[in-house]
Amino acid sequence: PTGLDNPNNYSTARDISIILKEALKNENFKTIFMADTYESSNGKHTFEATRLIAPSLASMLDGSKSGFTYDAGLCLASIATHNDVHYMLVTLGAPYKDKTTHLLDAKTIYDYYFTNYEKRLIIEKDSPIVTLTLSNQTTLDYNTKITDDFYKLIPVQCSLDKSFEGKTELTKEDIVGTKLGVYSIKCNDDVLYQEDIYVTSNMIIPEEFNYLVVIIPGIIFLLIIIIIFIRHKKRHKKKHRK
Repeated sequence: PTGLDNPNNYSTARDISIILKEALKNENFKTIFMADTYESSNGKHTFEATRLIAPSLASMLDGSKSGFTYDAGLCLASIATHNDVHYMLVTLGAPYKDKTTHLLDAKTIYDYYFTNYEKRLIIEKDSPIVTLTLSNQTTLDYNTKITDDFYKLIPVQCSLDKSFEGKTELTKEDIVGTKLGVYSIKCNDDVLYQEDIYVTSNMIIPEEFNYLVVIIPGIIFLLIIIIIFIRHKKRHKKKHRK
């Protein structure tokens, strides 16, 4: 609370980000944090956000709070939004030169991510990810089990590599719960999404069904022949009567 330095009192950038994320849940804090200027309750004092020192950064940020001690250097905790992506950035230890080095650090980092990264749809919910061949040689699309479309912030130039490693043809020996393999989506060897594929009850073909697959079409075909024969015979009798 005092800002005094002590060898046993220290924080990391990650620590500050955790504190800020929690603090932003408080609407009063959020209002002050995001304001360019804020007037005290007695109306005697108006406080101005440090980011306004650098106009090019001020327009980029949704909110920020600066900090400084000689040991900690110039520090800045901030949030920004770009193309529907919400960012949080904490920079620490900027040298005290012209009181703006921490602001320049933030602008450099935000500019880099705004230019080189994008929010992209990685996989849609319920979408087919692998085609399986069942024991009766019929095929079945296995759909992903995620309940919401999955987005991720990735490099703009990234090409998504989708692959399945495992078994795609089921046999009578495969039972419910057997792991068939792993479906993955990668970007430059970084795994963005991964899902294990298991045998489910709708993939199991009862043994007697194998016979039905052959018999039923045969019975249907035979019935069609019989119906055609009966109709033909009735027509023949009508002609003969005339």
